[in-house]
Order: sequence, then structure tokens, then C-alpha cells
Amino acid sequence: MELKFDHKATKVQQLTDYIQGAIFEKELQVGDKLPSINYLSRKYCVSRDTVFKAFFKTQGDRAYRFHSGKKLFRLQTIYKYSPVTR
Repeated sequence: MELKFDHKATKVQQLTDYIQGAIFEKELQVGDKLPSINYLSRKYCVSRDTVFKAFFKTQGDRAYRFHSGKKLFRLQTIYKYSPVTR
């Protein structure tokens, strides 16, 4: 999956949709490390805060749970499989 920002939603929402899409498409599975906040920040030219908010917004849907360890997030649990539609 590739992410290209548009003006239809906030960058946080678009990044959240991207992460959820990667989980739905099984590019990320339980136990996988998520790309680092610094990596995503540099890759998509957004602030670290934007990436951090997207990680926590994804968890806020209560469909996915991340485990944060030393400088990394790992996909811990998937409660449902449903594509994101906006």
C-alpha cells in the first residue's frame, strides 16, 4: 500500500486509514513491528506528533491493540477485520 495525502481528510486520519488498511490487507499481522514514528515521519514529511496521533487513533477504534516497547510499537491484537471506508 502506498499513501498519498489529499485534502479530503486530515493527515492524521489519512495515516490512520493507511495503518488500518495495512492491517486489513495483512501487510501487518499480530506480532509485527510497526514502522517507527521517525521512519513514517520522514517518509511522508509529517511531524512525529502526527504519526503518534495516528497510532493512538488506530487503537482508539478498539479493533487493534499495539504494544509499545523500547522505541517500537508492535501489533498485539486484532479484534475485527473490516476495511476502512471514508
